[in-house]
Amino acid sequence: MFFRYGVVPQVSQDFDRRVLRGAAEHCGLDDLVKELISDNDNNNVKEKPRDNSGDKASSSMTDWLRLNVGGTIYETSRSTLTSDAESILARMFEPNSNLPPATVTEEGCYQIDACPRSFGVILNWLRYRSLILGNDVQAEDVLPVADYFGLPELRTLLERHHEKETEKEGKIISCIEESVEKIEEVLQHVECEFSAINDKLEDFKVEVGSFLFFLVIGFKLTLADVHRGVWNG
Repeated sequence: MFFRYGVVPQVSQDFDRRVLRGAAEHCGLDDLVKELISDNDNNNVKEKPRDNSGDKASSSMTDWLRLNVGGTIYETSRSTLTSDAESILARMFEPNSNLPPATVTEEGCYQIDACPRSFGVILNWLRYRSLILGNDVQAEDVLPVADYFGLPELRTLLERHHEKETEKEGKIISCIEESVEKIEEVLQHVECEFSAINDKLEDFKVEVGSFLFFLVIGFKLTLADVHRGVWNG
């Protein structure tokens, strides 16, 4: 075929093309040798073995993990737990970690000895980078747990929130104290008013008593005059 058309014939993949090239060199067919070399460079370059380590790492990062934290079950992805690369949690759950969790049950549940309510706050922060506190969780309760897992950014948010809450509570207490003082002032004013009214009532009683006294005296004198008039008549 090469002599007729000047092209390298298609051969089976099982056929070793080096044998054909050796035969062409032996026969002095330089053009065929060049075509075989060119064809080998373009079409028969062996692919390098694919490195699947990245795919394996990517797959492991999307693993869904089950955690038993102080008796409360949490489920989350490995990528969430390792989202803060400098944290203890990241070191615990990153692939091929040298610091894995201490205990894993037969069912594959990781056991972590920590406050479950505080851990829920930490988990939400790792997911959303937002501080989400429930009604039953205080910032100061989460602070030691954030320190334990090596989350300084979360600690900063907790401290700011605690400062704001403390400032808010201080304002409320000040407002209550001011209200109490005003109420005391009003009560004192009312007490003074009652005292003044009582004094006036006492004066009124004296005046009424004096009036009645003189009225009775006058009435008796009148009766005496009447009686004298009757007897004299």
